[in-house]
Amino acid sequence: MEEILKTITSNNLYLAAAVILGVIIIISLVKKMIKMIILSLIVISAYLGYLYYTGQKIPKTREETVKHITDKVEKGKVIIEDNVKKYGR
Repeated sequence: MEEILKTITSNNLYLAAAVILGVIIIISLVKKMIKMIILSLIVISAYLGYLYYTGQKIPKTREETVKHITDKVEKGKVIIEDNVKKYGR
């Protein structure tokens, strides 16, 4: 490992290539993070729109949100368990 670092730092061409590669990797990671953030905002907006459209109460605090999601997950588990019992595997 030390030899690789020594080779890269001693040769300007290798150093430039390593820096460019590092910048490309960082830019790529930032772009993916931005896409994930945008997708998350779209999903959250769609969920809030669904709650508004169906007339359900929109959670205002973090605790209400967690409780709301937990309740929905529990209801989903019960429905899945009932269907598994009813239709079998």
